Amino acid sequence: FTFNGGNDKFRYFTVVDYMHDTALFKNQETDDRYNVDPTDSRLGIRANIDVNITSTTYMSLGIMGRLAESNISNMDGNIYSTLYNTPSGVFPVRNEDGVYGGSAIYGANNPVAMLNDVGNRKVSQSTVLANINLKQELDAIVKGLSIDASVGFDYIGSMTDVTEKEFRYAAYNPTIIDGGTLVTEPIMYGIDSKTLSHSSWFTNLTLRTEVQAKINYLFAQNNHNIEAHAIFRQQAYNADGRNNSMKRQSVLGTVSYNYDNRYLVDAVVNYSGSAYLPKGDKFTTYPAVSVGWVASNESFLRSSKAVSFLKLFASYGHSGSDANLSHELHLQSYGSANANEYFFTKNAAAYWGQAEGNLSVAGLTPELSKRATFGFEARFLDDRLSLFADGFIEERSQILVNASTVSGIIGIGVALENTGIHKYNGVDFSAAWNDKIGDFSYGIYGNGSFLRSKIVEDNQEYQQYDYLYRKGNAVNQYYGLETVGIFQDQMEINNSPQQKFSDVRPGDLKYKDQNGDNVIDSQDVVKMYGTSTPEFYFGFGFNIGYKGFELAADFQGATGVTVNLLSSPLYKPMVDNGTISTTFMDREVSWSPENAAQATMPRLTTLTNANNYRNSSMWLRDGSFIKLRNLMISYTIPRRVARFAALKVYVQGTNLFSLDNIKFADPEQLNATYPSTSGYWIGAKFNF
Repeated sequence: FTFNGGNDKFRYFTVVDYMHDTALFKNQETDDRYNVDPTDSRLGIRANIDVNITSTTYMSLGIMGRLAESNISNMDGNIYSTLYNTPSGVFPVRNEDGVYGGSAIYGANNPVAMLNDVGNRKVSQSTVLANINLKQELDAIVKGLSIDASVGFDYIGSMTDVTEKEFRYAAYNPTIIDGGTLVTEPIMYGIDSKTLSHSSWFTNLTLRTEVQAKINYLFAQNNHNIEAHAIFRQQAYNADGRNNSMKRQSVLGTVSYNYDNRYLVDAVVNYSGSAYLPKGDKFTTYPAVSVGWVASNESFLRSSKAVSFLKLFASYGHSGSDANLSHELHLQSYGSANANEYFFTKNAAAYWGQAEGNLSVAGLTPELSKRATFGFEARFLDDRLSLFADGFIEERSQILVNASTVSGIIGIGVALENTGIHKYNGVDFSAAWNDKIGDFSYGIYGNGSFLRSKIVEDNQEYQQYDYLYRKGNAVNQYYGLETVGIFQDQMEINNSPQQKFSDVRPGDLKYKDQNGDNVIDSQDVVKMYGTSTPEFYFGFGFNIGYKGFELAADFQGATGVTVNLLSSPLYKPMVDNGTISTTFMDREVSWSPENAAQATMPRLTTLTNANNYRNSSMWLRDGSFIKLRNLMISYTIPRRVARFAALKVYVQGTNLFSLDNIKFADPEQLNATYPSTSGYWIGAKFNF
């Protein structure tokens, strides 16, 4: 529900929302002393108030409060992993006597018992976000001068309440004795708790604050317009535990010049510091400048019927990031890692000493970005056609990377250095056409974002072969072994390069020897396919309206991205006594002597297999996709018909289908154990 109103001196806006969501698990409650229904409930309220205290003094106040509560079973571990890795026929859900099934190999990993008979875990979270801003105009002193100050804070606190219970399960250990008789020797594990135990603790307690003060100056005379700001800003993040807090501070000045709404120049200088950095080196200066030309306001285009708006722009600037830093990187650490033990007391007990740890980061500094942008924005034919394009070139340097090039001959470890360099270039663009013919309106749009990257320096240690260097490749590039087939027999194994990862048998993957040393090891890992980051994001859609009816659809996709099937819980069949999915069996043919010619996958094994299940061309796939993100059909009944309010009713679907090369899972969430879902909505919106 939203409410807004007020007058020229007092205005308000309020939003109240509530959400209740459930998961896909069925409720099979066996104990009424606790609730195991997986739920997520949230209640929120947001209120904004704007007040003209005097004719020159203004105040804005915003407060948002949210209460959230989630409830799940108090399972030990991940229920999704258990579901994907435990064979469904390895033991019964319940035995004939009603006791849960289990086994010595799989222990208490009975998914039904884990959902229903271990108690529950409830997490309650409260969030308060508040901000206040005061602005005072000082035209009485200098025309166009004003000052304002604002304070904001975010408080987030959560508490976990746990009810614990233990369940009993039985492993029947069947054996066949002489004569073919089946004998079982049940072994009971665990207990059926008669008394529940309870505990609670603070899960999270954080506070974010921001203080900002500004001096503003506006000047306008004839065709000259100047806007200037001097700003002080301080941010703080406080959390429980050592070195979990963060503080930043900035002093910046901005100047904008506009001549006749045709020529635009903006400049900013930011003197910004981070608490992660050592004393004396906490602050860095970041300048930036941008220019723009609104060509449509020139005399030769001002009266044009074809061109409604045309703006060209370009910018260049520096910015910094401390996102990859942490406290005490610049301080020398001491501990027992590099120390030796000494035996004390009459029992000769070993005690460890303290020694110098890895060397600290010398010259610790934030990551630096140097970025140039250029582009245009245009509207044509009475704003029916809109075009936008923005290209950029960026270099990020001083990236914190492993100090791999420092020789171990110095006798101590060197963990990190600010020597990494990455380069990026790309373009964002969009186009839209919107028009109306009588009662019929329609619109189509498309947008895209193209990105390429390159590692210029990553501090990688010396490599014996050039193809092992990551320098020159894309950021987040995939690497792996090149699969050249599946071993058919022992003779083929004996006549091939030795594969060092684990024992090799017929049915295992065969790899290419990249360096010709007759051994397959880490020296044969090569650049492979694309990156885990899409090279191109795109979207397109349309909307059609006629006399209150509306149909709208939004599509979104990505290409130039590589995914790894080993990220999916469905693609390590039977390994480590795991399960095998119908998805795998329907899609793939595992090698065996009988179906060697049709095999698409290596042999099945219940044992760990380091040879087959590692990054290789066998498992890497094209992760491109196109999804129907949103489809909505609605009808708006005008107020003159409904009388009491304007009423909009709608039916909406989200994530309705995907066209991709993976088929069995969502390529965006291949490593997710919770299934991807489609959503269907029926709603009504009243505007009083």
